[in-house]
Amino acid sequence: MVMYNKCSYKYNYYGMNMKKTTSLVLEKMDYTIKHKIFSLPQKVQLVFWAALLSLPSLGVAATVPNPLKVKTVSAVFKAVFKMVAEIGAVALAIMIIYTGFLFVLAQGNETELQKAKSSLQWVLIGGALVLGAWALSEAIGTTIEGLK
Repeated sequence: MVMYNKCSYKYNYYGMNMKKTTSLVLEKMDYTIKHKIFSLPQKVQLVFWAALLSLPSLGVAATVPNPLKVKTVSAVFKAVFKMVAEIGAVALAIMIIYTGFLFVLAQGNETELQKAKSSLQWVLIGGALVLGAWALSEAIGTTIEGLK
């Protein structure tokens, strides 16, 4: 229930078609303009959004093609995890090379060797996490496809 200046309107946006929703928005706009609840910039913004919402009911709105090449939710998750795994693999390779440089630059210095060992430990943990996330996404995707 939305209250406007001691008047109440019940709006249920769920299950309504676009024309009904647009008429409700226009009704709200008419009420607020008549009773001067909003300032002028707010009224302009309200008119803009009402006009934008009325486009689909008038048949003016264009159809937007699906930018994704996938059609199911499981395929979206697979694509996202595949991208994360590919980026993670590149980052892992760069970090392994960086850790190798740390070992070379340590030249027997115990504190520098300890930093390099710690870096190698965290690189391996990160690699295991990336590989584990990819394996988990593959297992979940296969399970979901098997349920169909």
